[in-house]
Amino acid sequence: MSDDQAWMSSLPSDLQNQVNSLIKAHPLSLPVIHKLCEYFNTQLSEHEDKRRKLSPETEIKTETHAPETFPSPKVEVSGQIHEQEIIFELPQISFQSPIRKKLNLIFHLWVEPGQSPKPVMLLALPTTYVPEISIHDLANLIKLCILLPILGNSTNNTKRNIGLLCFWLHEHAASDPNKNDPIICQVNFDQVKKQLIKAGKIPAEAETQLKEMSETNESQDGIKAINEAIINFLQKQFQLCGIHLINYLPSSNATRNKLTINTDAGIALSLKANLVNDLVMVEAYKGARDGAVLMLTANEYNQPYIIFGFKKPILIFDISKVQHVSYSNITRLTFSMIVTVVNEKKDSKVETLEFGMIDQKYFQIMDEFIKSQGINDNSFDEDLREKGTANANTGETQQTTEQAEPADSDDEEEDGTFQVGQEEEGESSVDEEYDSNAGSDGDSDVGEEEDDIKENGENADTASAEANDILTQNKEEDAEQP
Repeated sequence: MSDDQAWMSSLPSDLQNQVNSLIKAHPLSLPVIHKLCEYFNTQLSEHEDKRRKLSPETEIKTETHAPETFPSPKVEVSGQIHEQEIIFELPQISFQSPIRKKLNLIFHLWVEPGQSPKPVMLLALPTTYVPEISIHDLANLIKLCILLPILGNSTNNTKRNIGLLCFWLHEHAASDPNKNDPIICQVNFDQVKKQLIKAGKIPAEAETQLKEMSETNESQDGIKAINEAIINFLQKQFQLCGIHLINYLPSSNATRNKLTINTDAGIALSLKANLVNDLVMVEAYKGARDGAVLMLTANEYNQPYIIFGFKKPILIFDISKVQHVSYSNITRLTFSMIVTVVNEKKDSKVETLEFGMIDQKYFQIMDEFIKSQGINDNSFDEDLREKGTANANTGETQQTTEQAEPADSDDEEEDGTFQVGQEEEGESSVDEEYDSNAGSDGDSDVGEEEDDIKENGENADTASAEANDILTQNKEEDAEQP
């Protein structure tokens, strides 16, 4: 074998046979194959030279890390990403899922021989640009991409320009459904603005000019006009890559969209600045886990969804799979929303999820959203009444049991997947979780009501009847309204 063909000796035997067959059938392909090998050898050498220039600490981390192709093995993006291949990037973003660290969110062009360039989304290390996660075929693999306000930040002038950027993937995106967690990160648009100004991508005076233009209809709850312009730019870039980014951050202009509720524990936003809410997000508990319930209406790109996040497991399910919703554990201060859903992943098994300790002041806006989606209210079902009574009678026993057992771990590796019904092993039933959580919370107002019940000699059946009376009164008031 000549020196020009010596590289073949390093190939596996089956690959050598395939290359030899190709050369035998197409003798003119040999020079092309040889040049291709030379090119990749050169690239590899350059990459190794750059790695040697890194500090020893950084080099060790790079060598011990194995880049992961997140949803599919069809495209493996390894090694350093070259600047000329980058479409755009958001540097130094704090990710919450599926991993917790700061990474660069990069869209770049993937070039395969004989094919047109395709956009690929990467999560890459900021110092080395080595990807940790890569996702290709974005138009088909990403089913939902949204930009959300953050509870507690939306009421703070210094934090309302920070949002959650979320990507949910289709079930077939990963060969292992347990590794199909959504991609969720926090984006500080004030920081992005500074980076773009420093890079010369936008002029420094642009912020002042846009602010002056938007003062006429300026929204007190909205983000800055310059950041809204940056988001509009991102939406266009995402669209070019096959992703439809839906923005739920409040506009700087009150006529574009409107926050109908904006508190530390609840947000409701209308995309058309009317009384129809397209996003409802409130604080809630699922068992002992605190989080937020999100309800999204349909749009031209997405179906309506109910989501619970943002600690693993993150739940998401299509509203069309919801059979009915009911309300229970109603007190003067809080209530629970029980969602009965068909889980197609488990042979269309019907499952029940309870989201508890929701502030009573959000009941009407959540109930209106449920009704607008045509979901049945099953609060007066006799089985649910009996279930609520049984829980009331066993609440003290469950609280004692919880104190004797170790608390649930928030370890991410034990959280499992975000899919509906795939709970942690050993997790108690929905109602048991809620009662345990309520007991451990020690809500003073709830405790006072329970003390009153005991002093008056009332039993749990009476408490359940009072809860149903409150629900009946709410429904009668809704019916009386025009």
